[in-house]
This record gives sequence, structure tokens and C-alpha cells, in this order.
Amino acid sequence: GMAGNGAGRFADKTPAEAAWEYVKAVTPITRTALNPTSNAYFAAVGLRDKELDKAIAQTWMWRKKNDPNFRTSEKQGYDEFRRQTTAFYDAIRNGNQADAAKAMAQAVRAGEIAEDRKAETGGKPKTGEGAFADSVKRRYLMVPSDNEKYESLAREIGPKGMALLESHDGLLKSWAGIAE
Repeated sequence: GMAGNGAGRFADKTPAEAAWEYVKAVTPITRTALNPTSNAYFAAVGLRDKELDKAIAQTWMWRKKNDPNFRTSEKQGYDEFRRQTTAFYDAIRNGNQADAAKAMAQAVRAGEIAEDRKAETGGKPKTGEGAFADSVKRRYLMVPSDNEKYESLAREIGPKGMALLESHDGLLKSWAGIAE
């Protein structure tokens, strides 16, 4: 049967939750653990998580309603970096680890270039890795439980939605940690 490969443990999980459970099981996370070829499990969860999509959409709606200052900022000179970080995020959302790893490498390179240009204008540059990690962190969706908005979001999207956001942010944190 399937018992030996951990299928039972993930039976009631959506793809994003299963991936997050798996990542927690192999932490401290290493580049090898995220290498899609060394890691048959990720191939198995290479699926778009429809339930996560729904939770994310609800969270964005909630944010727009509850945070009047909420908007995303656009920095000049970061087009290629933004393109690659978006490609990275799309790959993560589609369960495609190989594309995510490729986009991460390209984002780090593009971030390096953009940050070097910033230094020329007297700004304090980050490394490409630092720029990438910061960009990934800006995509976290979970409201910290000590935040007064936590209950409001939890009411809006329910316990399953909150569990999905935790999986989403957890996976992103593991990638940001690899980059840093």
C-alpha cells in the first residue's frame, strides 16, 4: 500500500498544507531538501492549491477593507527583479519547485544589479539575496496572532483559511531563509 511514503499523513491536507508539513519535517531546510530532483515528494504536490487561492483572494479583499493605507509600492529600476520575483511566486503557487529555484536565482541576480544602481545614487545597497528575501517577506499574508486584526481576518476566512495562510507563509519563509 501507500502507507510507507507518508500519504496517510497528508491525506486530509490540501497541496499547500502538505508541502508545508513536508518542509517542517525536513527542516532545518537545506538547498538539497528543496532540490526538486532529490525530492520526489514535491513532485507529488506539484498542484495549484485551489483552496489556498480562495483563502488568498479573501485575504486581499479583507486587507483592502480593513487597511486604508494598504497598497503595494513600486520602486524604479526594479522591473526585471519584479518580473523574476513574480515568476518565483507563481511557480510556488503552482507547486513547481524547479521553476521557483530558477526564478529565485534570476531574481537574486537582477536584485544585485538594481541594488548596485541604487548604490550609485548614494543609497545603501542590499545584496541580491537580501533584496529577494525582503521581496518574499512582503508576500506573507498571515496576520500575527497578537495583532488586533487577527480575529477579524480569522472570522472572514475561517480556521481552514488561516491554516492555509500559515502553509503559504511557512513555505515562503523557508525560501527566504535559503536566500538570506
